[in-house]
Amino acid sequence: MTKIHIPNVFRKEDIQCFTEIFLIIPFINQSLYSEIQQKANWWNEGLFTKLFFNNPILTNTTLEECNIVGIPFKYSPTDNRVIDICNDAQKYNKKVVAFYNDDFTDSFNLPDNLILFRTSALKSQLGVNERILPVFVPDHSSANNILNTSSVKRSIGFCGHSEGIRLRILNKINNIVGSDNCDFIIRSTFYHNTGQVNINTRREYCANITNNLYTLCVRGAGNFSYRFYEALCMGRIPILINTDTSLPFEKTIDWSKYIIKINESELEQLPSLIKKCKINPIDIRRMWEEYLSPEGYTKNFHKDL
Repeated sequence: MTKIHIPNVFRKEDIQCFTEIFLIIPFINQSLYSEIQQKANWWNEGLFTKLFFNNPILTNTTLEECNIVGIPFKYSPTDNRVIDICNDAQKYNKKVVAFYNDDFTDSFNLPDNLILFRTSALKSQLGVNERILPVFVPDHSSANNILNTSSVKRSIGFCGHSEGIRLRILNKINNIVGSDNCDFIIRSTFYHNTGQVNINTRREYCANITNNLYTLCVRGAGNFSYRFYEALCMGRIPILINTDTSLPFEKTIDWSKYIIKINESELEQLPSLIKKCKINPIDIRRMWEEYLSPEGYTKNFHKDL
């Protein structure tokens, strides 16, 4: 079990950064956990329940005895707490880990002993102290029985807002594989911008993933895709458009066993790749559980150090 030291610097305003606080969930009290759940929007509801109620995956210990030091809030280069934590850790020759779920892609000037796990980055520009952070998504697999593929169409699904690169890719794929093999639902706006939860919209989105064996995943504002991780969670095969993309655990996971990753310039090869595809949806789901679910990632993120 990884021994981690979590400095006592967490503030109430840090609660909004859900991906970044997974480290502290096992160690907080019921009152703070309830407040986190109350402030969580519909998207994050219940994400960390297993981490809170099950046995802790990490051991929270002293700075002197720990393996690594964890920053319990969203990384910011202007937050003085980051420098203080890194300086204290340096006295004991300890590495510090920080987490950053954001669309921002440019590099940071990081302290030498800080490893930054971030969602958005260009693989060609990924710093020596930077790693890729997955996004955590709600798991509705049991309720929807999403691993039953007997009635799943061997088509490519996509449901969402489409402009720019997404619209271009969608049109190309529709022409290459044929409209009969595409299940594309194009929306005029990104539904988060409506300011309210539209249950039917969300249901249609999830159904589009579960009803199609393949899901087209193209970057959004940041160089990563929530849809990519949702497809993995639901046991579906992502067709990931490579936009100088790096993925989590690339030294540990053989991603070719779980996804189709293709450059836009190679899209003509897509029908052949789909025809030869032997990827097992059950294996995808198991990999997501082991490495990319909140509890799986908490167990394994140290392997990416």
